[in-house]
Amino acid sequence: MNPTDWNSLAASYSVIRDSRLVSVFPATLRLLRELPCATLLDYGAGDGRFLEAWLDSTDGTAVAYDPAPQMLRIAATRLSRFGDRVQIVDTLKAVNQRFDAVTFHAVWMCLPSRATCLNCLSDVHNLLADKGAFFASVTHPCFRDRQFSTFRTSFDMDDYTREGSPFEVSLFDGEEVIKFTDFHWSLGEMSRQLHETGFTVQEITELPDVDREPWPRAFPWLLFSARKSSL
Repeated sequence: MNPTDWNSLAASYSVIRDSRLVSVFPATLRLLRELPCATLLDYGAGDGRFLEAWLDSTDGTAVAYDPAPQMLRIAATRLSRFGDRVQIVDTLKAVNQRFDAVTFHAVWMCLPSRATCLNCLSDVHNLLADKGAFFASVTHPCFRDRQFSTFRTSFDMDDYTREGSPFEVSLFDGEEVIKFTDFHWSLGEMSRQLHETGFTVQEITELPDVDREPWPRAFPWLLFSARKSSL
């Protein structure tokens, strides 16, 4: 498990305005609209902000899964206006359906071992309908030594090939600052893990920083678009 106590950070995390809100989330919503997608699992849904945006944009149904109880309490409050269109769960054993798509926002960096990564990706594969879509956002592993508009890390790029290396993240928005531990997985390693768990990568999108357009010199976020294939 991630040594970060997400229950203690949940309240601060749920109000911080980081760059995902204007880069990762809109990019993922566009991809979901192209499918189309009627059933969605948000794996590691956190405070529910992404699902709120998706449910506002569609008449589909969703499941929010997160292992941190305090995060789920915040998500349940945020998503309560959608009624029975959304289910909140703290275990995947409570999920008994297959989904058109699964989103995996900022989850991969929370996983401390290769075995844990493969287990989570296998869970996702099992929960997807045939040829279902998988969208995973990660902080860009090739630019972890840069400071961006809403986060910076302690990562040393000399450790790029040391898979699973822990590093500290500072997330900020001008009002709030929170710190937590993430784990490094290289671009090549994440691609291998997807292949081993039965996914075909269709596209990798590099998303610019909100303060670095139109010609960014570094990219804070990477978005994988993959499809379920046979193991």
